[in-house]
Amino acid sequence: MDNAYFHKFKRSKKLIESVKCSIIFLYLYSSDLNPIEKFWANMKRWTIYQISILYLTLLRGSLTYLIQPKLL
Repeated sequence: MDNAYFHKFKRSKKLIESVKCSIIFLYLYSSDLNPIEKFWANMKRWTIYQISILYLTLLRGSLTYLIQPKLL
């Protein structure tokens, strides 16, 4: 179980234990145990990659424009 504050309420503990279950909390920061964290890490990596490609394309176009000789 995650460490949300409401999971640590006495009422929550009693309810869980009343159905013969035990509570095992995750480490305070265990992103490797949480699949959604891996998903968001991949999304972040993909987004940064896409933005990098966009900026490199814009930079290449701008530099090409700047170094081309201007014909009158």
